[in-house]
Amino acid sequence: MEAIFRTTRCRWWCIAVLLALCSAPGHAADWIYTVQRGDNPWSLTERYLAGVNYWPRIQKLNQITDPEHIAPGTRLRIPVDWLRRRSAVARIGSLSGSALVDGPSGRRDARAGLELHSGDVITTAEAGNLTLVFGDGSRVLVHAASELHIDELGTFDNTDYYETRVRLEQGRMENLVAPLGEGPGRFEIETPAAVTAVRGTRFRVSADTTKMRAEVVEGGVDVGSAHGQVGIPAGFGTVAETGAAPAPPIVLLDAPEVAALPTLLDRLPVAFTLPALSGAVGYRVQVGEVPGFEVPLLDLRADGTRLRLGDLADGRYVLRVRAIDANGLEGRDAELAFVVDARPEPPLLTAPAPGTGVTTGQAELQWGARDDIARYRVQLARDAAFDDLLMDTDNVTATTATTPQDLTPGNYYWRVAAIDAVEGQGPFSDPQAFRRLPPAPPLEEPAVDETQLVVSWRAGQAGDRYRFQLAADDGFTAPLVDETLAEANATMPRPEGGTYYMRVQTIDAEGYAGAFGTPNRIEVPSPPSRPWWLLALLLPLLAL
Repeated sequence: MEAIFRTTRCRWWCIAVLLALCSAPGHAADWIYTVQRGDNPWSLTERYLAGVNYWPRIQKLNQITDPEHIAPGTRLRIPVDWLRRRSAVARIGSLSGSALVDGPSGRRDARAGLELHSGDVITTAEAGNLTLVFGDGSRVLVHAASELHIDELGTFDNTDYYETRVRLEQGRMENLVAPLGEGPGRFEIETPAAVTAVRGTRFRVSADTTKMRAEVVEGGVDVGSAHGQVGIPAGFGTVAETGAAPAPPIVLLDAPEVAALPTLLDRLPVAFTLPALSGAVGYRVQVGEVPGFEVPLLDLRADGTRLRLGDLADGRYVLRVRAIDANGLEGRDAELAFVVDARPEPPLLTAPAPGTGVTTGQAELQWGARDDIARYRVQLARDAAFDDLLMDTDNVTATTATTPQDLTPGNYYWRVAAIDAVEGQGPFSDPQAFRRLPPAPPLEEPAVDETQLVVSWRAGQAGDRYRFQLAADDGFTAPLVDETLAEANATMPRPEGGTYYMRVQTIDAEGYAGAFGTPNRIEVPSPPSRPWWLLALLLPLLAL
């Protein structure tokens, strides 16, 4: 009973709204007719009105004193209720996802071009969006998870007047209602909480069992319930709850800033990050195809500024986004045209790993295999922008490539793009850096005298340092000497006689250490033995 009462109350207010509008000349409940040469009340009655007994009423309402000679161009008021009425139809313009239509003709799957009549009920799926096109050119976008009842579709013979009444039980809809033009029109949206009466405007409505929200983009909307009525101009919205009057107009949030967002996206999943907008608690995100944006492919709410759009197919799109305030009202739209060109996806680069070094002159580059890819394009450069290219080849059929020349010490960048027969070349992988490490210098022949061992090698680049090791085994498990030196030589006390191993590595000015060179083996002779016994015999004699 409560639901019946609520619906009846909303319809009463709809009638009240229309009666209020009837108080002004040219109101929405009148049809305005411009007199042509030869027109008179009798001919107008025959052409437009529901019965012959209306001609005296036309004459009285418009204060016509000479019915046989009405001046061409005179504007006559004719109440809509007097016009000869017939049923009208609407049709589904476009559809994304799925929806059902229930009505006098039974249950049907929604499809583009399907005609709809009074009494039909549209239910969109969780990912279904569709557009409705009415006879007067008005268009409605019905969003996912919505239930819309088409209560009344009518037109009047030989006029441009259309009457449309729909009921949104739950969900969301966006409306572009045709302007008034020469003739009036009636376009009403009823919800469980309130009714909107509009003409010549763009606005949005959302509803559930207890609350209705309306946001006006262009024109104006009257929102009424059994507890009050409010007019909502462009740039404002209202919230109406069951049992209360609609809220006074609330300023809608500004459009989010999208000018700095990228317009070419070559990575999946597709995502944008918005600059935060003051007052926003979330964002409505819609994506449509280009050209046109009749029905969104995606329609979702983001609670933060990171907009995740998933794996969109390659193509051209429009992003439409608006901020949501604490009242749940959605603000002004921002739009951005963008292109997705992310396929075939680049392979995963495996070696050299990011930030690592290579010790060989020619580096081997490796990446993951893809069964659907026939060949790859490989680039190697000295800079991350790939302006200074050392390698650029697009005929690599394996998942490895060797640099065509010995690399000098320093930083290098490489990337790979996949190429297939359908998409052609896809985007490059993110650049991956590695470093050609400084080579170990060759050791010169060491110098050994009675007190010290001196080892030298060829100096490298300015700022290079060197790590020198000396050990008794070629595995260097317990080095006897392990020093980092600024000069290209090492000096140490002469070790005991025996076999030793020595090696050196270069550490460049940025702190990157190359590999140790091949260990050099050296033999340190034992010092010559001395006849200490003879000296012991001579010492007493020397004391005499």
